Amino acid sequence: MTAGSKSQSTSTELTGGAGFNYEDLVVAYYLAALLLEGHAAGCTGVVRSVAVQQAADHPMDDLVVELADEIGRRVLALQIKRSLRLTAATSNTDFLNTMAAAAATRRLPTFQVGRDAYGFVTEHVAVQSYRSINRLIDWAHADFCGKDYARRFEAGGGAAAAEREMRKDFRSLTEAQTDDEEVAFYQHLVALRIDGLGEGGLNRGAVVTQLQGLIAGDQGGLAELLFDRLCRIASDGAGQARKWTRSTLVQQLRGVASLRCAPSYVADLDLVQRFSSEGMVDILETIGGCHVERPNVCEKIDAYLEKFRLVNLTGLPGCGKSVALKQFAKGASVVV
Repeated sequence: MTAGSKSQSTSTELTGGAGFNYEDLVVAYYLAALLLEGHAAGCTGVVRSVAVQQAADHPMDDLVVELADEIGRRVLALQIKRSLRLTAATSNTDFLNTMAAAAATRRLPTFQVGRDAYGFVTEHVAVQSYRSINRLIDWAHADFCGKDYARRFEAGGGAAAAEREMRKDFRSLTEAQTDDEEVAFYQHLVALRIDGLGEGGLNRGAVVTQLQGLIAGDQGGLAELLFDRLCRIASDGAGQARKWTRSTLVQQLRGVASLRCAPSYVADLDLVQRFSSEGMVDILETIGGCHVERPNVCEKIDAYLEKFRLVNLTGLPGCGKSVALKQFAKGASVVV
């Protein structure tokens, strides 16, 4: 057999000879978050769907994760590389292609500025260069504009030589024409290092522990089997450009283990309702026998609750904070 034959050149890890490859493990990590209805690395929000090999719609096609937070839908698109060198060398095609895909993602008409993110996840990367690129990302988030960002790299600025050199080398890769565009590119870039997903790994142990809480009854040891099945589903799905929601994922997991049903909080909500109602009885709504409505305050409370999960009402003692909240609560209960 010649040295150039496919059998000689193809890694056994990539063909499954050494078990699941790194991409399978990473996708399984996000599938576990989907199954758990939880959060995952790279973007805030609850994982709602996971898709792989979506080249038809996404320049960064290895992994596309849809999440939901208090505002709405957001998308995280990632390239998965077991090993990655963070250099702009012409021979470093993996990183050059990743940066090109990131720039292309920003140009998509569906890309949500300030919401969506793109980037890479890797297992092996040089510590110094990984630290430097995350500093570029952190500074982009911290600075108000491109002018402030650029000032960090001037003489006397806070950037070290490694960050200044990296910024100069990567500037063309970002396809930014201005400092503001460069800042925007890095504000949406995600650089992740996830390791320990193999057998005996730290992250794998944490995921398996979480999965154990999903398994019904006393079925010890099935959580590890469940994660292995997620790896198999990820591996099989890569060749089919699969997209999973939680319902479709649960269907594929039938027969592996009995999963717990979603808990019911009806009794807890009833208890909170009774406690609130009893507390409101003690709040007087009259002043000298006169009832004062506060519709403007209630409207402002409602507007802020549309944007934020927690709203803090402040004011001097006796100004009517509790009464305003009581009137708002009464109005909200009528709507419900």
